[in-house]
Amino acid sequence: MNISSRERVLIGIVAVLASAAIGYAFVFMLLFPLLEKRKANRALETENAAAENDFGATQARNKKVLAGILPRSLPADLDLGKREYQAALTRLLLEAKVPAGYTVKEKPPDNRGIPELIKGRPAYTKIAYTITMAKVDLTTTMAFLKKYYDLNLLHQITNFTLKRDNTYEIGDDKRQAKERADLTVTIVTEALVLDGAPSRKTLLSAPVSAGSVFGAAGLYSMENTTPDIGRGIAPYQISEILANPAREYAYIVGKDAVHGKLPPPPVVVIKEKEPTKVDPPGPDISPYIRLVTLVKSSDGSAHVEIFDVWNNLDFEINLQQKGEKLTIEAKRYMKMKKSDKRPDGRMEDPTFPKEGNLLAFSDEKSSTKHLYKIYGVDGNALILGETEGTEPAKAGGTRPGKTTPPKPAADPKPAAVPVEKFYRWEVGAPLKGITEMKPDEAQKAIQRALGGLLEASGVPAPTPPVPPVHLEVVPKPLAVDQGT
Repeated sequence: MNISSRERVLIGIVAVLASAAIGYAFVFMLLFPLLEKRKANRALETENAAAENDFGATQARNKKVLAGILPRSLPADLDLGKREYQAALTRLLLEAKVPAGYTVKEKPPDNRGIPELIKGRPAYTKIAYTITMAKVDLTTTMAFLKKYYDLNLLHQITNFTLKRDNTYEIGDDKRQAKERADLTVTIVTEALVLDGAPSRKTLLSAPVSAGSVFGAAGLYSMENTTPDIGRGIAPYQISEILANPAREYAYIVGKDAVHGKLPPPPVVVIKEKEPTKVDPPGPDISPYIRLVTLVKSSDGSAHVEIFDVWNNLDFEINLQQKGEKLTIEAKRYMKMKKSDKRPDGRMEDPTFPKEGNLLAFSDEKSSTKHLYKIYGVDGNALILGETEGTEPAKAGGTRPGKTTPPKPAADPKPAAVPVEKFYRWEVGAPLKGITEMKPDEAQKAIQRALGGLLEASGVPAPTPPVPPVHLEVVPKPLAVDQGT
C-alpha cells in the first residue's frame, strides 16, 4: 500500500497532537495532583508532629501543676478529711480568741458544675461548713480571716455575712475598739478532695524540710501515724497565699468601715503626791506612719517624704551636699483647715526639733515615741539611728497660737549609758516595718550614704563595736498640747 506524502504529513500531525494530548493528560491530570497530595501529606505530618509536641508539653505542665496542687488537697479519706478540717477551723477560732458561743457545722455542698474526668468520676469532691461567730469585734474577725488564709489548703469562703446591732449609728458611734463587739459573722467555707489526693492521715502535708531532720521514715510517720500528730504541723507555703505578709491589715481596724473611724483614745490622768503629767498609753500608730517618697539626684542630694496617716502630718527631709558635709534638714507640716486660706493647705510645726538631723515621732495620744538621728540615704532606704536610755522630746502637732514652750526638769537625772541602734527604712514600708541593722552593717550603709564625704551634718559615722562611753543628761521635756 502506497502512502502519499500528503498522507504522511497528516499522520505526523495526528501523532504529534496525540502525543501532546497524552502528555497534557499525564502532567495535569496525574503528575500535578500527585505532587499536591504529597505536599499536603507533608504539611499534615508537620502539623501532627507539632500537635504531639504541644500535647507532650501540656501534659508535662499539667503534671507539674498537679504536683503542686495535690499536697494542698484534703486527704483521700473523706471522713477523716471532714473531721480534721472541722478540727482545724475550730483551732483557728480559738487562736483568733473568738469568744465562746461560736459554731462549726457541716452543710451539704453545692456540687453543680463539677467536671468529670470520665463518666461517673468527678475531678474533685467538695465538703462545706458553716461558721457562726456572735458578739465579736472587727479585730477578732480580721484575726480569724488572716489565720484562715494562712492555712494553705484548697479551700475558699463562698459566702460571708456580717451584721451589727442598730444601737449606734455609724456617725454617732464613739466607742473604743474593745467596746465594739456587737457583730454576728456567718461564713460558709468549702474545701476540696481532689481525685488522686494523697492518702495521708493528716490534714496538712508535712514540710519537706522535716525529711532532712527526721529522715524519710520520720517524714512518713508525721503524715501517717495518727491525725493528732499531724495537727501540730505548721502550714508551709507551697504557692502564694491570699494573706500576703507584706500587707498591713491593721488599717482595716483603724478605719472600721462597719462602725466608723475609731475615736481618739481617752486621756488617762494619774494623780501622784507630786503632780506630774502622765502620757496616756494610747495605741501604737507606727503602722500608720509610712515612708512614701525617696528621690535622689545625681549631685548626691535627696528628698524624702513621710506621711503620718493617724495624725495627718507630713514630714519632709532634704539632704544636700555642701563641701565635705551632707547637710540634712527635717521639717514637719500640719494640715490646716480650708478656712486658713494657706496656699498649700499646711503650715510648718514650730514644736518640731530644730536640729536638722533629728526625726521625732511622738504625740500625747499614742504610745509611739521615737527620736531618730538621720545618717543619710542608701539606695532606696533611709538610714536612721536611735539612742536607748533617752526620752524623745515631745513632738506632737499643736494648733497655731497654742504652743506651750518646754520647760527644763527640776532635777534632771543622768541617763544610763546610751546604746545606739541602727535601722534601715525602705520606701513604702511603715515605721513598724523598719529593719534593724548590726553595727558593722550600719557602718557600711552610712559610708555608702555619705559617698566619700567626711560627715553628715556633724554626726560622724559609727565605729562598731565600741559602745559610747559618755553619759548624757537629758531633761524630761514638758508635754506639748497637740491639736487634731
